[in-house]
Amino acid sequence: MNGTVNGEMIQLARESRGMTQGELSQVSSISQASISKFERGEASVSDDQLKSISAALGYPPSFFYRKNALFGFGVSGIFHRSRKSLPVLTLRRIQAEMNIRVMEIDRLLEGVQIQCANEFCELDIGDFEGDVERIAELVRAKWRLPLGPVKSVIGAIENSGGIVVKVDFGTRKIDAQSHWVATRPPVFFVNNTIPTDRLRFTLAHEVGHVVMHRIPTPNIEEEADQFASTFLMPRQEIMSELTPFSLERAMRLKHKWKVSIAALVMRAHQLGVISEWMKRKLFTSLSAAGYRTEEPITLQEEEPSIVRRLVEIHQKDLGYSTRDMAGSLWLNEDEFRCRYLGSTLRIRTFAE
Repeated sequence: MNGTVNGEMIQLARESRGMTQGELSQVSSISQASISKFERGEASVSDDQLKSISAALGYPPSFFYRKNALFGFGVSGIFHRSRKSLPVLTLRRIQAEMNIRVMEIDRLLEGVQIQCANEFCELDIGDFEGDVERIAELVRAKWRLPLGPVKSVIGAIENSGGIVVKVDFGTRKIDAQSHWVATRPPVFFVNNTIPTDRLRFTLAHEVGHVVMHRIPTPNIEEEADQFASTFLMPRQEIMSELTPFSLERAMRLKHKWKVSIAALVMRAHQLGVISEWMKRKLFTSLSAAGYRTEEPITLQEEEPSIVRRLVEIHQKDLGYSTRDMAGSLWLNEDEFRCRYLGSTLRIRTFAE
């Protein structure tokens, strides 16, 4: 194979499997010192060594010749409180998986043009003197969303050129991460284990980051929450429905607005319908009923469609076989089937 093995790809593949250099050394029978040198680009990788690394990590040899630029967690992750309690190895695994997914999406987008009714734009919060509600209202207007509840948050994102990918982060402490650079559509990774009401709010929260926060602000998470609340429950359209407020009313409104009861309590407080004392009392009642972790009333799931459609275009319109597609995305065929064709095969990490 032409070219030189890229040490960054060895590190990326290793971290995506949740492995340390020492663990890879044990599985591949290559010394940890050699692996460290490979990853830093200080030593060449022989064909036999590459075969061992490829077999140990479950990526084809072609993967390790890639020259893609890598990225870290964006502003949506820097200030995420739950992330601070996660082990570094877990964070590295999630970041590596996102990098690999973005590379695959880039490849799927080559030669394919997505037609979108709307588009993402930057509305820096500093330009609006901190008026988050105004920004959320402008995004709704720009995306031409009808009055009332957002029918599908994933649909709104995809209709504006964004790409949503449901993934298993392997932890409940991270709900989503987003990534947007000028040369690509914005990509939103969302935890596939969370319920629909939380998924919708989480994605709206990430849209807020992407739109408002090219530069972090002191209250970045609170601002993204405020954006999500307004985007999903505009002031003028929900205000009258929140009065008089009660948990029973919130349960009825959950069906209509497709948000959690907790989100409705927070919105009622933001709009001055209930006091701080009443908000705390209602949250105490939700906790006592066990609704802070799992609410009653299940909403219909929302599913992404763009990535699935891109795979279909390559297979049905462009004539790629499953083996061709796997090779094109630098994946083993079994993992391609698992990731894109709904196979239940799961790639095991060293720790398992």
